[in-house]
Amino acid sequence: MSDVQFGPALRVLRVARGLTLRGMARLLNVSPAYLSQVENSKLPSPSHERIADMAKTLGIPSHRLFALASKIPPDVEALVEGTPEAAHFLHQALDLKFVGRGFLLLSELMDLVGADGLVQLLSAAHRDVLANAKSAAGAKELNSDGAAKVERCLHPELTYANLRYDTWPDVIDYIAEEIVTVVPDITVDDIAAPLTDSSYPDRSCVGGGVAIPHLLLPQIQQPILAVARLKNPVVTTMDPALRYVVVLLDNALTAGRHVRIIARVVQIFSAPHVLELMNKAPDNATLYRVISQADHAIG
Repeated sequence: MSDVQFGPALRVLRVARGLTLRGMARLLNVSPAYLSQVENSKLPSPSHERIADMAKTLGIPSHRLFALASKIPPDVEALVEGTPEAAHFLHQALDLKFVGRGFLLLSELMDLVGADGLVQLLSAAHRDVLANAKSAAGAKELNSDGAAKVERCLHPELTYANLRYDTWPDVIDYIAEEIVTVVPDITVDDIAAPLTDSSYPDRSCVGGGVAIPHLLLPQIQQPILAVARLKNPVVTTMDPALRYVVVLLDNALTAGRHVRIIARVVQIFSAPHVLELMNKAPDNATLYRVISQADHAIG
């Protein structure tokens, strides 16, 4: 996601809050012409200070708007730069083009665990990468750890090319019911109860019509991925046309691996040619094959 998408997203949020262009411009102490240019992507995304003011005016967490602008929130940046392990991991991720949707992922993680918790997760991910690099020759990059490969987590029977549900709870309930047939140690409620919380759809959206709801459960020994392409888009505040839901379950003791799997999913769904192939997949088997091949191509 680039700055080009910040403006339209800002306009959607403004309208959703019932604010006119002139009304919001007045609250921000800027001209309507300036705000119009930002919303129409005729200007780069605003400064950190201006984005913080916009978030306050819209009544949303500021890091959500920073994410839409592909900018790291100042408080997270300060914490990360003060923690070498977290800084190194984040810089690796940025080098791998973990941007746009990746920033939304960081924002969503921050919603769940807070700024301090986010830094701890990044640090744990970095330590996990180093540990795997020592035990596996050639594991030099963030995505080269085999444990984080999507194709090792995704089950063919948990890949759906045309899921016919119109609401978030129905989608999650269906996927949860299918997952427990593969992982009998957990219940539908273990998955569905936290993921159908009213705030979760917006917190799990990473942009581009994709959501990655995820949980850390003690019963999970190996990570489990389920991917659903929705026949009819689900509407959320952060994404008015949600087309893909990717559910990830992992163990709480493997936070580093968990973050890397999510980053890998984001990388797959960020590739336009891969997304085009997924959109054209006529059945479950084809969708599974496209995702597996895209994951394999990452290395």
